[in-house]
Amino acid sequence: MGLKKLELLIHSMESRLRDNLGRLSEDGPVPDLTLETCRLYRRIGCGVLLASHDTGTCRERLSESARMFLMFLRAHEPLSEVDDKTRYYLARGRGEFLLDALCAGDVALTREIDEALPAAWMPDSENEEDFLYLKLLPALTPGVGPESPPAEDTQRLARLLAELDTPRLKALDALLRNHERDFEDALEAVTSEWREGIESERDSGTVDPFHDRTEANVFLEGTALVRVARLRKIKTAEQYPFIPAALLRPPRSASSRRGAR
Repeated sequence: MGLKKLELLIHSMESRLRDNLGRLSEDGPVPDLTLETCRLYRRIGCGVLLASHDTGTCRERLSESARMFLMFLRAHEPLSEVDDKTRYYLARGRGEFLLDALCAGDVALTREIDEALPAAWMPDSENEEDFLYLKLLPALTPGVGPESPPAEDTQRLARLLAELDTPRLKALDALLRNHERDFEDALEAVTSEWREGIESERDSGTVDPFHDRTEANVFLEGTALVRVARLRKIKTAEQYPFIPAALLRPPRSASSRRGAR
């Protein structure tokens, strides 16, 4: 896609975002509409990054995606009082927008989302791997939770690894052990799996252009994994396929930006 077409796509997403925000202000945090709005923030951020290499705006949109999701979680507390459909969307394994906070480099926001997500697995709403992945990843981020994850979660990881042995679980295990080589191998496998999923969607002809032209070209999950690895002082490469190196650099503080003028 050329630059002009990408800019038009971003404009279209921004228009839809405004419409969604207007509807949300009237209807409240409706699950489908709220999560679509989170995805629009994310995809606009990826689109801006691809179109203009504007890392600052990309981080802002990712943070807005994560904050919108946090608002959704808090609006439906306590969990016991929500209907089945809303409960489905509140399951931890569906809390992918926690990754947006990590990609934005906002550890405090990651902590808030982690605390607001359900701590218990919902077998009727999520698979166990997704639940554990989004429970352990923030727990492995220094400064987010205790110094080490609860033993029950690490034991659960060991059991699932023996049963499933998936790239995502291998990545968690490598992060837990601070093992550089195993993390690199797992990240490569996670990236390959992600690309295969995108190509499969394209081959099937069921492509969402908002996703295909933006988020499908920026590996946000990989970005989050590398950020956690670096926070844990694991040595990583300078560059990875589909992971913007600029997005992994620490955000410049307001004072440093003023000093650069």
